[in-house]
Amino acid sequence: PKVSLEPLIKLVWEGQKAQAKAAKESQVPTVTLAADQYHKEKIAPYGGKGGKTLSKDGKRDAQQTKKYLTKAWPNRKVSDVTHQMVETYLKTARRLDGKALSQQSRRTRLTQFKMFFKWCMSLKRKWIAENPCDGLSFTVDRSEVKTLANEDVALLLNAAWNDTDTSRRRLCGRDYALPGIVISLFAGLRPWSEAAKMYWED
Repeated sequence: PKVSLEPLIKLVWEGQKAQAKAAKESQVPTVTLAADQYHKEKIAPYGGKGGKTLSKDGKRDAQQTKKYLTKAWPNRKVSDVTHQMVETYLKTARRLDGKALSQQSRRTRLTQFKMFFKWCMSLKRKWIAENPCDGLSFTVDRSEVKTLANEDVALLLNAAWNDTDTSRRRLCGRDYALPGIVISLFAGLRPWSEAAKMYWED
């Protein structure tokens, strides 16, 4: 009688496939280790998007991402984090004072997590095939974005103008803070990511 080798070949192939999968999964790091590697890579020279060196804000953002990820899933492998886990975390996470996160904070953390997991998906790593953040979104109500009243603007400007004490630092508030406050308030620039990067010649 003829003996078919197809079942045996199929069995060997499935065994090799299972071994390859197990080997690949064994190389996937925990979220803590991956977040640390992500942070180190991002703050290194030319570690930003498009080969750019991150600004101070960008480095601070990378540090925050590492902190939030490590706190959320310290012992989980990157490949074990699911869409449901991300959603649950963002909806239940609290501030240091115990209060719930604002929608803006949830959206910011979602963006941070999405960038991290996209990094985990890159050809260099291939730790996951899908981003667990995909499909999640948080709408920010306009009421969360508050506009300073004219009285508050006046108080802020007066406080900076009247600060002439140079004993604590080389420049007083009038010289150090006032220009940035004026540019941020009346030119519509973001204080740290835009106004703080300007030079006098600009």
